[in-house]
Amino acid sequence: MRSLYFTGILLFALSAFGQAQLSMTPKKFNRLAEKEGATIIDVRTAVEWRSGHIAGAKLENVGKKETFLASIAQWDKEGTYLLYCRSGRRSQQAMELMQAAGFSTVYDLTGGILAWEKAMANNPEKIIRPLHRVVLQLSSGDTLVWKGVMNNLKNMQQSWGDSAQITVVVHGPAIDFLRKDKTTQYDKIAYFSQAGISFLACENSITERKVPRETIVPEAGFVKLGLGEVIRLQENGWSYIKAGY
Repeated sequence: MRSLYFTGILLFALSAFGQAQLSMTPKKFNRLAEKEGATIIDVRTAVEWRSGHIAGAKLENVGKKETFLASIAQWDKEGTYLLYCRSGRRSQQAMELMQAAGFSTVYDLTGGILAWEKAMANNPEKIIRPLHRVVLQLSSGDTLVWKGVMNNLKNMQQSWGDSAQITVVVHGPAIDFLRKDKTTQYDKIAYFSQAGISFLACENSITERKVPRETIVPEAGFVKLGLGEVIRLQENGWSYIKAGY
């Protein structure tokens, strides 16, 4: 029994050591990234990608597991892949999925992009920052105003693509804009969310208007104070647009 116990510990230690060997510091990650043929994969969400990403990376959200598996099935299993996320947890998950699918040369970035930003502070070309940061404040219950917001998003998306970080903060009477049973814009909300545009519902407005939380579209996030979030983003240098006519 003791022999089996120690064997189990040894196997676990060897497995952990093997995983550690596949996790790289930013400097090692960078050296390998600069080699011809290495592919950098960002496994975060599209919203996170817009906030900044490693130069030369491709986006493949591991949080959408079925889509991720379908994508990697088309990749060259003999290639070299470098994975990263925000802090390292999701890239480990992605690495395990790729290893299970038959990829032999897969590494992940220890500490994720947070560690990368610190290590590459003197090499700004290593990080692609958004060219624009825009917060749209939506507080109107007028469906024509909602339509106008979507036209604004369409125009920005067509002009800037994913080089702009965009957040729509919804509060007051506009909270119906994010209600599954009230909105006239659900398909477009889903589309722009998929593209990495963030929609935030004010929790204070939800409480004051007695809106069941489960009626909010799944694509939306939540913020305690909608107006406070608008102010916070402006204080951090975001451009401000007030939705309306």
